[in-house]
Amino acid sequence: SAACIAPSTTGRSGSHGNNSAACIAPKPTRPPLERQAHPAAFPSQTVDPNERQDETIRQQKRALLKRKIAHERSESERKEKEQVEPFEELRKKRAKLRKSHRVALQGQQDPETDYWTEHKGQGTARPTERVYPEGCKRQMYPTGAAATHPAAEDLRQWAEHGCPVDTGRQWTLEQIKAAL
Repeated sequence: SAACIAPSTTGRSGSHGNNSAACIAPKPTRPPLERQAHPAAFPSQTVDPNERQDETIRQQKRALLKRKIAHERSESERKEKEQVEPFEELRKKRAKLRKSHRVALQGQQDPETDYWTEHKGQGTARPTERVYPEGCKRQMYPTGAAATHPAAEDLRQWAEHGCPVDTGRQWTLEQIKAAL
């Protein structure tokens, strides 16, 4: 049965906005879950309590599997992070060892040896003077050590007469205008 409430003093009652008495109907009750049918899954039959229990077990197993997968992922990420951190630490340690070894080797060197002033460059290959013919200052002309090179004669001819280049046939005036 429905219970009725008297009109409110504010002039409003419920969501209707009128001053009449509002009736509140009791909530409908549903049968217990064991006896209730699943119309979407089983349109023409009711659910057996054993099937419901099997479904609950499957859901629990799925939830457990999801938790295991999430845990394994977090563990693998943690292990990966742990592998990267020791690598960086070892790299820094090796760099410090290399530096200390280098400093020790420098400490064993003779302090009187100065490599910048000790070696005077007394090698056998000495640069020769660059001699150009009268009025020729082109960079192609072989001078110094290049003058004794096997291709020095070709370089000399190219410097005096130009380099032979095959650029194809002569362009016509129409080709030149089209290129511009």
